[in-house]
Amino acid sequence: MNPKEYFSKVYGCFLGKNIGGTLGIPFEGQQKFLNLDFYNPVPTQPVPNDDLDLQLVWLVHMQEKGRKV
Repeated sequence: MNPKEYFSKVYGCFLGKNIGGTLGIPFEGQQKFLNLDFYNPVPTQPVPNDDLDLQLVWLVHMQEKGRKV
């Protein structure tokens, strides 16, 4: 896989995780069946997401310190 293709795949995963976190945040922690068919209102901006934020902290750390964390 060439670097451009790799970047595209990783970027797509990042966007998917961000979108899923943004759409799912109103329902996080609920332990019941949710019969959803649309998001109303549809969010226009990503929301803070501790799961995603921690991954970005690790990425910056690895860029600064190398792979041996």
